[in-house]
Order: sequence, then C-alpha cells, then structure tokens
Amino acid sequence: MLKRIIFDLDNTLISWKEEYNEAAKKALEECNITIEDKTFSKLQRSYQENLTQISIENMTNYFNRLYNQNVDNTLIKCWLKHLGTMSEKDENLISTLSYLQQKYELVILTNWFYISQYNRLKNAKIADYFKEIIGGEEVMKPNKKAFEKAMGGHLPEECLMVGDNYLIDILPAKELGMSTYLISEKKEIVPTIKNVYELKSIL
Repeated sequence: MLKRIIFDLDNTLISWKEEYNEAAKKALEECNITIEDKTFSKLQRSYQENLTQISIENMTNYFNRLYNQNVDNTLIKCWLKHLGTMSEKDENLISTLSYLQQKYELVILTNWFYISQYNRLKNAKIADYFKEIIGGEEVMKPNKKAFEKAMGGHLPEECLMVGDNYLIDILPAKELGMSTYLISEKKEIVPTIKNVYELKSIL
C-alpha cells in the first residue's frame, strides 16, 4: 500500500526556465566577477557527477576549478539567494499536490541546496505540502542512502519515486524496491508520465 511519494524538484515539480539563469548573472554582477559563462552552465550540468555532497565550500571550490577563478564563498551564497526567487505559482500543481497530500506523505529529495530549494517551493506556494525536504547537503542521489533517508522509516514498497532522470532518480529507487514514475515526453522502458499533474488521475 502506497504511503509516501518522493519527488525530485527541478524539471519534475518546477520546470527550469531560461529566465532562471538571471540568478547567475545577478550574482556575478554583485560580486564583480567576469567570466564568459554568465549562466554557470558547466557548473549546473556537471556538479552531480563530480561532487558526492554539496556545501558552499565544495561548490565554491568546484566553481574555481571549472572557471579557473579564485573567488570566495560570497558568489555561491549570492547565487543561491537569487535562485530562491526563481519559481512561479502554478495552480494546476497546487491542485495536484493538495489532492495527493490528503492521501500520502509528500517528500522532496533534491541534489541541490536545501535553502535555495525551500525558497523556490515557498515562492511557488507549495512548500507546506511537503513533510520533509532533503537537500544535497545530507546525501546526494544516486546514492541509495539518499533514497533510504527519503523513505522516512517506510518500506520500499510503500514509497513511490517521481523524477525526470532515469539514472539519478529512477534506477536507484527501483533497485531498492520502490515504485517509480519517470517524467518524460517519450515512451520509456519504465512507467512514464508526461508531468506530475497526471498523478491526480492515477493515484
């Protein structure tokens, strides 16, 4: 019997939009740092492959290696501050989460910083629907310890994982015995939905 739904956040609950990259540009301007990549595209694309746990210090060091810089922690802190404002209210999502919360415990499992993700959820008016928000400071997917923590004492078969990345979100959850839904526009070899709104008619 399903008791808990574990959600990835980016491109699962909140779609990433190009205008959200303004957070990086604002941080660079405020810290008077000049680099060609104004959106931190390399950093956003590869941090999950190169860090096993995130912290301000780890992310700063990784930024300096990627961009051949020598900046302090201020840049990443500033970026996270602006990222926390980068989300929008979605009435369809609110309706879906409101319905699901009446039947199941809802949890966020993200590889990004807790404070940034919490503020994005709050800005989108959906933070209160989640019993727990687990950030990458504790443990990062695809490490199975991340999924075990997100289970919150429930059995794997009592949990459902919903995410947009097969290798990071879906495969480890399946190997633990959870049910899963992959967010994808394509037909895949695993149960797939186009968006989280579909859960309202499925569950």
